[in-house]
Amino acid sequence: MVGNGEESTMRKFAITTLKALGWLLLALLMLALAWLASNNRWVDAGSDAVPQALLVPAPSLAQERNGYFALSGLDAPEGEDPAQYGRQRWSLPRAAQKEPGRLPWPQPRPGDADSSWNCRLADADCVALWREQAPALQALLLKHATLGRRCEALASAGFVMEELAPQPSAEVKTPADQYAGHAIPRVSNWTQCGRWLRVQAVLAQQRGDQPALREALQRSQSYVNGLLTGAHSLIGNLVAWRVAADHWQMLTALAARQPALTAEMIRLAQPLPAQALDPLRWMATEAAFGRQINRELALNCRVGGLAVETDSAIARALICSNFGFMPRATQQLLDQQWLQAMELGRGGPLALLDWEPQPQGSRLFGLAWFNTVGHILVDVAAPGYSGYGRRQADLLLQHQAALLALRAAAQPLAQRAVWLTAQPLDARLRARIRLDGAEIVASPWTTHGEEAKPARYPIPLLQDT
Repeated sequence: MVGNGEESTMRKFAITTLKALGWLLLALLMLALAWLASNNRWVDAGSDAVPQALLVPAPSLAQERNGYFALSGLDAPEGEDPAQYGRQRWSLPRAAQKEPGRLPWPQPRPGDADSSWNCRLADADCVALWREQAPALQALLLKHATLGRRCEALASAGFVMEELAPQPSAEVKTPADQYAGHAIPRVSNWTQCGRWLRVQAVLAQQRGDQPALREALQRSQSYVNGLLTGAHSLIGNLVAWRVAADHWQMLTALAARQPALTAEMIRLAQPLPAQALDPLRWMATEAAFGRQINRELALNCRVGGLAVETDSAIARALICSNFGFMPRATQQLLDQQWLQAMELGRGGPLALLDWEPQPQGSRLFGLAWFNTVGHILVDVAAPGYSGYGRRQADLLLQHQAALLALRAAAQPLAQRAVWLTAQPLDARLRARIRLDGAEIVASPWTTHGEEAKPARYPIPLLQDT
């Protein structure tokens, strides 16, 4: 049996424990209320003005001269005007676009006689594969001749374009209204047209048609310059950089097979358009894209298929209710991240190698008290952008390596190493460019989740000693 003294002690202990628990719960409740009082739409930041540096410049190219629309509409049905088709596609949300009769680009399967169509110059010697499969590829081009004619016409007349962003919807009531549904450019035409032009150049060389080869090379270069000059969005620039890199690798591969073309290849490949050296262009456009997505979260994230896709009721409540997510304060965080990046970007793509977005504001155990949800969203998204700075730095690296390979052809074999060392290169580029036998090798900064694969550029054989 328990004595009265022990029973009294236990009772006092239970009462003390309950009181402590009560005070703890009260403290937690007060903490939660204080947090809610500091994280709601009524105490959100007062201004949502866009910083001057983040304003996207107004279009400077008249619509009738803008090749962006014809490029967007290359796959228009037979008999339709690609430019008009592209304008209609640009003006409508993707969900509202009905496109019966759209022309398909070649889609050969692995093992087909023309399977090298999908070859990437970064992964294989596509020039050798295209030459090997020349008859099958020629038949494939004939099958898709309408697309090819449109692509070549676009690139032949001095291709100029200015990528445009559509106007966001005033209201967000359905998934079709969301900005991401029609602001992301359709880039399949961009990549496929570039591949078409490169394949045509290789096939022209393979059959010994020198006039057709030079015409094809000029078209491919014109197309690359147009993309590098006119791409504004991040995804548009990523595609333009890839198309340009493939084009430069093709130039060196063709020159290695026909050294007499070396001087012409050097002329084609230089200089790099100034717009390709300016990270601020895509940063301003990407910041504007993020601003619209943030705006949609604030307008209405309860529309099916919109904004935050999560099974967590707590996460959805924090984003969608008046408590938790603070859109204007979050936008200011995003703007500050982009302004910091732009400050670096004024030094060019190589300056972005040092771009490492840092968490903003004071933290307790890694969390910000004010606008906690917004800080978490920015902290998760911001680090991914630094890799894109390295992707643009890779563009400079690849361009420089291709030019060095072409210029090295004029040097005697025994002197190439000394010649390469004497070239006026930025130290950050020099550290990633080396001579390996009869090739210039460039080691990229980006890995895309895998071990970085060096890009190789063969040196045409103009000197025997």
